[in-house]
Amino acid sequence: MPTAVIRRKYVAPHITPQFKKKTVGLNGVDGDRFHLFYFTFIFVCMVFAPCNKSRIVSDIFPNFVLCGQPLQFVSEFRYLGHIISNQHKDDTDIAREIRCMYTRVNMLIRKFHKCSTEVKIRLFRAYCICLYGAALWTHFAAESVNKFKRCYHKCIKMFLGTANITVSLLFCLI
Repeated sequence: MPTAVIRRKYVAPHITPQFKKKTVGLNGVDGDRFHLFYFTFIFVCMVFAPCNKSRIVSDIFPNFVLCGQPLQFVSEFRYLGHIISNQHKDDTDIAREIRCMYTRVNMLIRKFHKCSTEVKIRLFRAYCICLYGAALWTHFAAESVNKFKRCYHKCIKMFLGTANITVSLLFCLI
């Protein structure tokens, strides 16, 4: 049977009188009295289909309602900086990590392009080899991992300014 997950997005909006009109009181209690609100638009639902396709009972789910407001169904959700997909795939999270690596390397190139090679290697280790959560990648396409490897090698070469050095020599430096 498919599993439905209701997850709260963490948003800290500015509370104004107009904003209070969009909110619903917590558990039917007067929200103004206790200053408690459910921001129903920050809750989303995600349905995970079972891995065994023969166990699918239904593809249609009723709308979940929280304090009279229907909850939105999503296929991807960002949780603690990682992208969770209802397809049991990690390709979108790998693509996110590739974008983050290019961003970090461009920032390092912009700020530290005049530093020595030793300093650059230390900076690259500190800022670009922090692959928190990469050990959780279990279901991915081989092309996604190859893109990540190419990104890693290209970033090393861009940051060190060594376009003609082979990758094996770069790994000796790092």
